[in-house]
Amino acid sequence: MNKIKKKDNEKYKAKQLNQIKAILLKNGNPRFQMFLILSASFICATITSIVLLNLGLSLMYIRYPLAIFTGYLSFFLFLRIWVIFAFKGMNLHPDESYNLLRIDSNKINRSSNINSPSKLYDFLFDYEQVFLIIFILIITFSIFIIFAYVIFISPIFLSEIVFESFALTFIYKKIKNYQSIGWYGVVIKNTIIPFLFLLALITFIAFATQSAFPEIKSMGHLINSIIENN
Repeated sequence: MNKIKKKDNEKYKAKQLNQIKAILLKNGNPRFQMFLILSASFICATITSIVLLNLGLSLMYIRYPLAIFTGYLSFFLFLRIWVIFAFKGMNLHPDESYNLLRIDSNKINRSSNINSPSKLYDFLFDYEQVFLIIFILIITFSIFIIFAYVIFISPIFLSEIVFESFALTFIYKKIKNYQSIGWYGVVIKNTIIPFLFLLALITFIAFATQSAFPEIKSMGHLINSIIENN
C-alpha cells in the first residue's frame, strides 16, 4: 500500500514539475537567467580572489579554493533571490485536494624571466609556455563545460527549486511518504559534482603552476608573462 502511494506521489511530483517547467519556459528564458546567475557567481569569486590577493594572500592554491567556495555560496544566494522574483511571474496556489499544486494556466502570460632551482622542473622549463597555455586552456574549457551543463539542465533544475521552495510548504501533512530535500538540497544535488571537479582541478593547477614558478601570483600574471615572453 505504501509503495503504491509513493509511486502516486512521484507521478504527481513529475506532473507538477512539468507544469512549472512549462511556465518558466513560457514566461522567460531560464537558461539565460541561469547564465546570469552563474556569471554573477563567477564575478563574486573573482572579486574575492582579488581582495584576498590585495590582503597579502599570494598562494593561489589557497586563495582560489576560497574564492570558489565564495562563488558557490553566492550561487545559492542568487538562486534564492531568483526564487523570490520567479513567484511574481507565476500564479501558484496550494490545492485543498490531494494534488501537490494547482497552477492557474490561464494567467501564464608572471615577469619575463622566471627561474627555478629545482631540477624536478627541467622538463617543464623546456616547454614552459606550452604547459602554461595548456593549463589555461584546461581551466577555461572546464569552466565553459560546467557553465554549459548547468545552463542546459536549468529548466528542470529551477523547476525543482520552485517546487521545493513553495509547493511542499502546503503538503507536508498530506504526503507522509515524500521526503523533501529543500531547495538547497536540489542545488547541491545538481551542482556538487561539477563544483568539486572545478575545485580540485583549479587547486591542482594553481599548486603545480606556483610550485614551478613561485613569482606567479595569479592567472592574470601568468597570462601576462606568456605574452611578454612571446
